Amino acid sequence: MSLTIFLSGIFALTILLVLTSPRKLRFPDIPRVGKKAGFWNFTRTAAKREFVLNGHHIVDEGYHKYKDEAFIVQTEDMERLILPHKFLAELRMLPQTKLDQSTALIERWLGRFSGVDIILKSRHHSDVCRVQLTQNLPQFIPDMASELSFAMAKSLSHCNSRDYTPISTYAFVYSMILAVSSRVFVGLPLSRDQDWLDTISAYLNEVVFIANTLRPYPRVLRPCLRGILAPESRMDAILAKALEILGPAIQERQKTGYEANDLLGFLISTSEVVNPKDIILKLLVLNSAALHTSTMVAVHTLYDLCERPTYIPDLRAEIKGALEEDNGLWKISGMGKLRKLDSFMKESMRYNQPNALSFDRIVLTPHTLSTGLHLPRGTFISMAASSLSRDPTYYTGPSSPSTFNPSRFYQSLAQTQTGTSNPLQDFTGIEPGNLAWGNGRQTCPGRWYAGAVIKLVLGSILEGYELKFPEGVRRPENVYWNAGIMPCVKQEILLRKLV
Repeated sequence: MSLTIFLSGIFALTILLVLTSPRKLRFPDIPRVGKKAGFWNFTRTAAKREFVLNGHHIVDEGYHKYKDEAFIVQTEDMERLILPHKFLAELRMLPQTKLDQSTALIERWLGRFSGVDIILKSRHHSDVCRVQLTQNLPQFIPDMASELSFAMAKSLSHCNSRDYTPISTYAFVYSMILAVSSRVFVGLPLSRDQDWLDTISAYLNEVVFIANTLRPYPRVLRPCLRGILAPESRMDAILAKALEILGPAIQERQKTGYEANDLLGFLISTSEVVNPKDIILKLLVLNSAALHTSTMVAVHTLYDLCERPTYIPDLRAEIKGALEEDNGLWKISGMGKLRKLDSFMKESMRYNQPNALSFDRIVLTPHTLSTGLHLPRGTFISMAASSLSRDPTYYTGPSSPSTFNPSRFYQSLAQTQTGTSNPLQDFTGIEPGNLAWGNGRQTCPGRWYAGAVIKLVLGSILEGYELKFPEGVRRPENVYWNAGIMPCVKQEILLRKLV
């Protein structure tokens, strides 16, 4: 009997190890960088922990050691194949049926536990961002500026022209972008409904919490652990609240034939079948994406401005000049003239890449590269975005890419033969070393909207306030966690109203 129990235990343990052991990438000739997972993944936990703490440096080490070759890294949740930039040209335009960014996003953020997997049903959300949101941006700008003015007046009512007032940079920027995006996404009066604003933030926070909590565990255990570590009831309550707030508005718009002039309207009018739950989920996912990326980039840029105050007068003069030409109004045409601000923003994003890895794709159909390297179905591929952004191969000129040069992308309209800007020098432009927006067929469809929001927030601050770090404070170091590169969320800056 005891032998039977012992053998049964061994059998059960073996089955558990097989089920919970992650699939290793089968590339025997490709080097691995960072701590190895070891035989039967016995040291995988240590390898995952090392990537969480030093992922940025591990990727950078691999890039410089194997610059034109592929290498493998053990991330917090999986092994990834990091491909060199030379393969971008042959991969960037492959159809979604071969390489899929959405599937990779769902895999990374455990979307099936938070509703983010709604984006796998169709490309509806992406098409609306690329077409309706972008095409209507000129009409949105006045409302965006009006909402930002309202939100800033409310949030900065204690600021005056005599004394500098400390503000929490991240919290302030987040609340401004939330206000502006809410106006564009659902329109007045819903955009100022505090319950709705709280629901957006609650959803974003819960998505991040679920992913960060469950990601370290084997895939097969996540459904069981979800109920213990990240109870479904919390996400269910958030989605129920969102439906309670927006459900009646969706039904009313369907009945009255409401003319679409916000993102909610675009999602409704372009849906073959209007399912309120699906519409709301798409809206929450798009809101989360806009909030996260735009806030990070804007905060990085504000820190870089405070670190280099000598550039502020020129930027302020440029902004005031553009506004004067448009009778003090923010317009898309005037925003296009802010070439110096565009360059500063773009350089800040280059220097502070949002992620060490980008061009995330999962191989859905086996594919063989030009060198003969075969990519089996299920392979998770990425490229070393942060390392590329500081590679002198792609950023030539008088200043090294390892230094911060606010004028790197500046080109005044007078310097161009056609009198128009070079699209690659725009904040939303994608030059060869830039993977911040992705690349190719699945490039970020909302980048023009994001660029407008960030420029509007930064431009309004520069136009209306003096800004600096507190006495004796320098730019805080970036926070490196996993593959992410984030600004310090605790740093304050000082604002004083301009007379």
